[in-house]
Amino acid sequence: DLRESPLVELAERLIGKGYELNIYDSNVEYARVHGANKEYIESKIPHVSSLLNADFDQVIQHADVIVLGNRDEKFRALAQQAPEGKQVIDLVGFMSKASSPATRTEGICW
Repeated sequence: DLRESPLVELAERLIGKGYELNIYDSNVEYARVHGANKEYIESKIPHVSSLLNADFDQVIQHADVIVLGNRDEKFRALAQQAPEGKQVIDLVGFMSKASSPATRTEGICW
């Protein structure tokens, strides 16, 4: 349910601050086409929807900062070892406490 998603709020704030976003989220991609979220996406957050990219590798390749906000296991490797030249912000807790400072990942807990 995207109607109260903190990630949608984060995306909107970053857009408002002038950041360029490229979003990969297979759950949102599905919701954009199907189900109860379709109308909400089309009417309330079309600007966020237009930033979706179905090509995971392309999103990672073009990112300077990668924000992980989904517990999909495909993101675990990104949290544990950031691609060279990328900074990863882990909002879901994939980072282990033993991560090296050289990995350039940041965990945010609340």
